[in-house]
Amino acid sequence: MMPAFPPVPDALVLADTLPKAETKTPTAGTMPMAPRADHQHPRLTSASNHTLGSDGFVDVIFTRTFDQEPAIVCLALGSSDPVPDFTATPVKTGDVWTGARIYGERKRALPLLTGLVLIGPVVTALAGFKPWEPAAGARVSVIALQAS
Repeated sequence: MMPAFPPVPDALVLADTLPKAETKTPTAGTMPMAPRADHQHPRLTSASNHTLGSDGFVDVIFTRTFDQEPAIVCLALGSSDPVPDFTATPVKTGDVWTGARIYGERKRALPLLTGLVLIGPVVTALAGFKPWEPAAGARVSVIALQAS
């Protein structure tokens, strides 16, 4: 026969405070309480997919705000050759970071010069050449991570 224990009120067992955010080196908890069934850990990331406009830019609104400037990672989606390079500029609204402006560009191939190669025409052909162009229509996954 099991010994009878007096019932413990929920207030002594279940925690009413939000769980702490993740840390770099988490350790086991020491509180003798359990979280309630409906608790949620704070969200630490924002992730979304976008398509760059004809100018190579896209404005992203994060799915959550950040109190500190987040780390932003941009990954190319799909298969495009060459793979674009991305630059992210965080957007701050008031005291929080709410989004980012993403720019993507890709390398351009050198123009094909045919026939007799003369120095003058080659210099003229390459004078206005830009080795990069906006990555119009490229798809990008934008991930923002809370600074730790």
